[in-house]
Amino acid sequence: MKQKLKKNNKQYEEEINKYREHPESEEEEPRDDDTEEEADDSEVEEDPSNIAMGADSEEDDYKEDRDDISGEAGGGWEKKMSKKDRLMDKQFMKDPSEITWDTVNKKFKEIVAVRGRKGTGNLEQVEQLTFLTRVAKTSAQKLEILFSVVSAQFDVNLSLSGHMPLNVWKKCVQNILSILDILVQHSNIVVDDVVEPEENETQKGADYKGTIRVWGNMVAFLERIDVEFFKSLQCIDPHTREYIERLRDEPLFLVLAQNVQDYFERVGDFKAAAKVALRRVELIYYKPQEVYDAMKNLAERTEDTENGESE
Repeated sequence: MKQKLKKNNKQYEEEINKYREHPESEEEEPRDDDTEEEADDSEVEEDPSNIAMGADSEEDDYKEDRDDISGEAGGGWEKKMSKKDRLMDKQFMKDPSEITWDTVNKKFKEIVAVRGRKGTGNLEQVEQLTFLTRVAKTSAQKLEILFSVVSAQFDVNLSLSGHMPLNVWKKCVQNILSILDILVQHSNIVVDDVVEPEENETQKGADYKGTIRVWGNMVAFLERIDVEFFKSLQCIDPHTREYIERLRDEPLFLVLAQNVQDYFERVGDFKAAAKVALRRVELIYYKPQEVYDAMKNLAERTEDTENGESE
């Protein structure tokens, strides 16, 4: 091993001797190289002002390109439509007197046809149907659309473990009360889920003296309202104020159940009236007399308020 080192060192004998005579000078030379490298790096770095100017120029180029694109597209960017503007076609933006039954019926069938499909927003569909109720040309057509509105509101909550949002639940109750108002005002309109109505059944106006059939099931709607109310009480923490506020909606359901039962008794459908009465009994049978009296008084005030708003 030593012999190999001696042979190797003979090739660099002069350099080794110089290093032995001046070891410090040899160590300083790399340092000079480092300083030179640092100087080179500093020369490569750009001035921050130049960088800022470059960014501004890039932004100006982007603006110019954007202006060129907008000019080619026909001048200016198109304004993004709001959610409400996208709800209805332009044919519904004209004078309501110019809207016909056929126009509303065609749009109604289009909305119902896409219900449940992938990419269809449930809340947006509810708003679309609610808008159609305002432009409906006959009471029967408005009633038919209201039934679809309630069904669409039930679709807002597709989870078996969750419950319907409270605001949607209250709007759903208001829609069912509106259905009852129409049925009370027009006694010739019959709601049935057994016989399929004719194609243009809802085109018959107020001057029609015969029976007008509209598909629907009031008992099923009321039972679903009760189920959603009970599920909300199960999901809400009973130690919070939200739970107390939710309990105050109980009289509203009692008012709805009472009105539905009165309607069925009026039309002679006692089987449906018995189902509604059973729901009412299940809600109040375990309550003390004082609680029942207080809830009854609150329900009466709630009913008076609802009647005042409907008028």
